[in-house]
Amino acid sequence: MSWNYDMNAVPRGRHETRVRTIKNEKQEYDVFIPERVLLAHPRDGQVYATYWIEPTKFTPKGRWAGWRESDEPLAWQPYPEHPEVIRSKAMDALIEASAEEIWPSNETVG
Repeated sequence: MSWNYDMNAVPRGRHETRVRTIKNEKQEYDVFIPERVLLAHPRDGQVYATYWIEPTKFTPKGRWAGWRESDEPLAWQPYPEHPEVIRSKAMDALIEASAEEIWPSNETVG
């Protein structure tokens, strides 16, 4: 992955509308789902895995988790995703056969 210096393009997250039931009454509410990113800090030379915290009355501009409101990242990268693990039927059969060798199901104890 390469570093992106366009800080306006950093994915901060998304809003979702969810429904909850309180005393048999359904209520919709909004929730912010932050997106994790890697940020390069301009002063300490470190890379941080972080996410965006929306503005509050204490931080009116919003900020990155673990950073001061005044800290501006140098560059960013998307947070890497875990590779999907796909197991084939052959692999399942191999695991099952190995388990059968270790723990035979028809073995009597005693």
